[in-house]
Amino acid sequence: MNNIREYQEILFQSEPKKITLNEVNALSSSEFHKIFINIVELWSEAAVFVSALAPFHSVEQLINAFSDYLTRLNFENKINVLRHHPDLAGKLAQSGGLSYESQLEQKQAKLDELTIEQKRELAELNEEYKMKFGFPFVVCVRETNKLEAILSAIKVRLNNTVEQEVEMGINEVKKISRLRLLQIVEIVNTKSFKMLFRILNCNLNENNRITFKSLLKNIKYVRSLSSFNGCHHLQDKEITPQIKHEIENHWSSLVSKGDFDPNSSKPKTYVLSMFPYPSGALHMGHVRVYTISDSMARFYRMNRKNVIHPMGWDAFGLPAENAAIQRKIPADEWTKDNIDHMRKQLKELGCTFDWEREFATCDAEYYRWTQKLFLMLYKEGLAYQKEALVNWDPVDKTVLADEQVDANGCSWRSGAKVEKKLLKQWFVKTTKFAKKLYEGLEDPILEDWKDIIKLQKHWIGDCDGYSFELKIENCNTVINIWTKDPVELNHMNFISLSPDHVLVKSLNLKEGLTNLNVSVAFTNQKIPVIVSSEVPYPEQCDTYLGTHTLTDQEVMTKYSIKSSENLEKTLNKNEILKLAEEKKLGGHEVSSKLKDWLISRQRFWGTPIPIIHCDNCGSIPVPQEQLPVKLPTNDKNMIGKPLSQNESWLNTKCPSCQREARRETDTMDTFVDSSWYFLRFLDPQNEKQIFNKEIASKFMPVDLYIGGKEHAVLHLYYARFINHFLHSKGFVPHPEPFKRLLVQGMVMGQSYRVKGTGKYLKESEVEIIDSKKGKAIEKSTGAPVILDWEKMSKSKFNGVDPAEVIKEIGCDSLRLIMLADVAPTSHRNWSSTTFPGILFWQNRIWMTVNDFVRLRKEKGDEVPNNTNELDEHNARLLDARNFYVAGVTFNYKYSHQLSVAISKMQGLTNSIRKSPESVIIHSPEFENALASLLIMISPMAPHFSSELWSRFISAPHRKNLNAYFDWNQQVLNQKWPEVDQKHELSVNVKVNCIDVVSFKFPRIQLDQLKHDDVMKQAFKDEKVLEMISNINVQSTRFEHYPGCHAVFHIFLDKPIKVKKEKKEKKSIIGSSPTPPAILNVTFATSYANFNKLLSCFTNIRYRILRPCDFFYNVIRRGTICICSLDNTKFEINFYLFYQNFNVYVSISFCNSSSGTFANLLAIPSQACSNISPAGSTNLTPLSTSGLCDATPLESSIVYVAKHTFAFISNIISCVHNRYFDKIGHNEEDILNLKELNDFHETMSINIY
Repeated sequence: MNNIREYQEILFQSEPKKITLNEVNALSSSEFHKIFINIVELWSEAAVFVSALAPFHSVEQLINAFSDYLTRLNFENKINVLRHHPDLAGKLAQSGGLSYESQLEQKQAKLDELTIEQKRELAELNEEYKMKFGFPFVVCVRETNKLEAILSAIKVRLNNTVEQEVEMGINEVKKISRLRLLQIVEIVNTKSFKMLFRILNCNLNENNRITFKSLLKNIKYVRSLSSFNGCHHLQDKEITPQIKHEIENHWSSLVSKGDFDPNSSKPKTYVLSMFPYPSGALHMGHVRVYTISDSMARFYRMNRKNVIHPMGWDAFGLPAENAAIQRKIPADEWTKDNIDHMRKQLKELGCTFDWEREFATCDAEYYRWTQKLFLMLYKEGLAYQKEALVNWDPVDKTVLADEQVDANGCSWRSGAKVEKKLLKQWFVKTTKFAKKLYEGLEDPILEDWKDIIKLQKHWIGDCDGYSFELKIENCNTVINIWTKDPVELNHMNFISLSPDHVLVKSLNLKEGLTNLNVSVAFTNQKIPVIVSSEVPYPEQCDTYLGTHTLTDQEVMTKYSIKSSENLEKTLNKNEILKLAEEKKLGGHEVSSKLKDWLISRQRFWGTPIPIIHCDNCGSIPVPQEQLPVKLPTNDKNMIGKPLSQNESWLNTKCPSCQREARRETDTMDTFVDSSWYFLRFLDPQNEKQIFNKEIASKFMPVDLYIGGKEHAVLHLYYARFINHFLHSKGFVPHPEPFKRLLVQGMVMGQSYRVKGTGKYLKESEVEIIDSKKGKAIEKSTGAPVILDWEKMSKSKFNGVDPAEVIKEIGCDSLRLIMLADVAPTSHRNWSSTTFPGILFWQNRIWMTVNDFVRLRKEKGDEVPNNTNELDEHNARLLDARNFYVAGVTFNYKYSHQLSVAISKMQGLTNSIRKSPESVIIHSPEFENALASLLIMISPMAPHFSSELWSRFISAPHRKNLNAYFDWNQQVLNQKWPEVDQKHELSVNVKVNCIDVVSFKFPRIQLDQLKHDDVMKQAFKDEKVLEMISNINVQSTRFEHYPGCHAVFHIFLDKPIKVKKEKKEKKSIIGSSPTPPAILNVTFATSYANFNKLLSCFTNIRYRILRPCDFFYNVIRRGTICICSLDNTKFEINFYLFYQNFNVYVSISFCNSSSGTFANLLAIPSQACSNISPAGSTNLTPLSTSGLCDATPLESSIVYVAKHTFAFISNIISCVHNRYFDKIGHNEEDILNLKELNDFHETMSINIY
């Protein structure tokens, strides 16, 4: 069919008349069974089950009901469902024995038109499939409607296990059921559909007509053709993973786009996360760093910043080369495939990277400029080659830097014992910039570097000496000498080499006086060289400068070394340093332990060093016009072999004399590739320059750099060095490349390790004895097992696949869980026990927005009855919004404590949820508060917030037409909410970090405060004066956070003693001198007992007053008011949570009017008749009216406890029973009332 008219005929003429959702809800059970009996092929139980769930709020809910039914079936019944499906084009089809639905479906797929040969091939595959799995091949032929696709699917799925195939088969049944439902139930008005088709027929030419199938895909479930309208057909009371996935699919293309404009006049913000190595799949560490990065980038965009947020790939390195060797494929192919997969995963995570700036370090157009950078260093004498005793990894067959060898002398990657080997290596003279790099750590531009400064300083060391290069006579070799005082060069008597020095190894020198002499250019002296282990070598130095110390004289006497003659003229320090600079002999300040950067690697997969070795000319740099020196990736015969074995690539012409020459075979350390990538991101398409200086001047330094602490030493040190070097050449505006650091902790997984052997076990191999005390044993041997939290690793069996988590709870839930509970800088122990808090919070926001829309539609035009109550709630919501906006903004913008920001947003949710219906309907401040919440959550949960916002702005009867937000824009285009100018914010005064007093200022004043303004007010305050009396003030500091708060610190030169005031214990009930009677009762039961207990609770009037926050494993808490028929009120405070798959309910009872339990509750007779608690013998007989007073006391407690529990079970019946269905319990009720002494005692009631 080539035009839409044919699809119109199918849709509007061929199909039987559909029924509406209202008509579905009006069906009796028998009518429902009759109509929907074959939604699941020949499996009527599905219709029976789903009919009990009516009424349905949407067609999608009806579809999900059948889908959920199939999901809940046990394994055996799933197989039975599959066995009820017919073979494709099988005997039933040929004999006319198919059901009406199957006949239409197979006919639509043209399976009735197959040739004899095609039928034979399909039948053979069907038989092979049934022989392996025991049930027929099931596929939704209306979606897979070509024979070739069906045959291919059978062949592929034959490779599955039975378990995998059962799940795949059930998923196909779900698709079939969905389409069958859509044939029965009306989704949209037929006339509207016809009108839409007429418009399309009129406006679309033949070349770009769209088919009905693609149109239906775009507008299914009554979606607007504009995606901005969201998934409003989803009206479920609670948000399920299926709903989340549909929301995320709907919004994914709209929320994952960056908007960086290099020509914008907005203030720039460069947010950069350390780019990943393309290993093949994202791990949880990736999820954490890129969720943080994306959330911060979105936050700054909403603050009207011009945000650059790029992404690339640190693609060179050993893993790709080793993988290529194992798979016998080129490393670039393996790397490219991994990049494609990981890019897709990042997009599924909802990250807004500037993908047009993407590159990989293995791209020739990138490493062309890495080679150019090397040549710039080489020209300045900062890249050089020398023999060195290096760390050799015998497994990976490459050189390792010192920092890549662990404390046990093993390779950081392969784990092999590292060997020492003498090789000619390339180095970069980072030591020349050591002093500048050390001092740069005090640059005021650096923010939030915290302990990273200490790590960097420790690596560089105190630059308390000078390094010089001295030439050995008759040998083309120099040695490095370090001394604290350059003047000592005037008084040199000998130079000592340690037995581990490279020259000692290479020349096989023995301990004692050698035949080597050092030529000292400063004094024109010749100084003897010795090998000794007796001299005091500086820290991590293998050379020693001998002068006239007592130890030196002893050494000179031992080896008969004569004292150097007195010089006619000695040079001072400045003269020596100047001469060293002129003759390029060093003379730069550096610590004794810092060494130059060894960049040579003897592997294939890296940036080739652009040097050509000529016998006639020596080492010649490759001319710039010949860059890049490309890797020979096309030669598959050289997979796994180093460049030194590739003769066709190795042989070349000398650029200087044009004679035969050979290329340098070493490649660069991957740290070189990552030392400047942040600059190339600014100008990635530039083919003439490494980057444009003007662009770098405009957008550097990076405003926020995010990554793991494991890179806070080496990568950061090398990146800072390169930036300092480029700054010295005028390429970048500032020597420091990164303004702020956010160093995130690792994601840790639970590991199980056998005590003694250290063998790691899978969770299924371990039996937990006591989780609190960490006691466990190995199931097979009984050996004790150590439970620990460790960095996720395949070898430790404690890794978690992000894709599986997304499949289970959705990507926005994963993002929120990753950000919640712990600060980004702390390690996160990944555990599913932390899921419910975030999931229930999401559900509360979902319900809040849906209730808002529903009430505004139903009652928005009503006139408010109680304006005083409305004014009170408006004031409360105004204050709450300002308070929480200030807190959330501070934790986004200043502290980066995103977990605290989530807690603040949960607090705002609580405040919003306290509002009664009248406030939701009529309050403009409710609109403001809800809008602020949705905007503030959007950087962390962009899909979820976009859907909620589209619903929010769809509500009629707006009360806030001049709101600070834009009703006509998506949530991600909104301006970040701000504290009102008149709202009072705090300035906290601290003395020696102890809170003393807090001043309040309207926001408009606080934003303008200066240090002196606050200092004057602080030193007038009596509490401050009392605290600092007779103690000198050492310093003060003013921390100013505009729009949030401020802190004024006073530091004294002596510690202060703080008197601890005894706080009076306050009654949790109130200040009444005679507190009302209280009883605390705790219940424990399985979810299976809930329905049984519900039967005890009927005809009692109740209402929920204030449901509060969900957190961690808390399901619900709040206050209930139960009223008897004589209007006696009885308050119950409940707190419901779960642990170890059990439900626990803590309840506080209070009759505040009488203070007793007498006449507490009227219980219907039918409820009383169902109660027979053990140990209760004094039950009052039922009255003839069917009601009785709950007396005596013990009986009252039983009644209240039992019926309250039933009531609460009704409240939480919506909670999915997956948390509670794993442990069975006995049905007997055990009640022990003997321990109750008075109303203030605590009683535990366990129902097993």
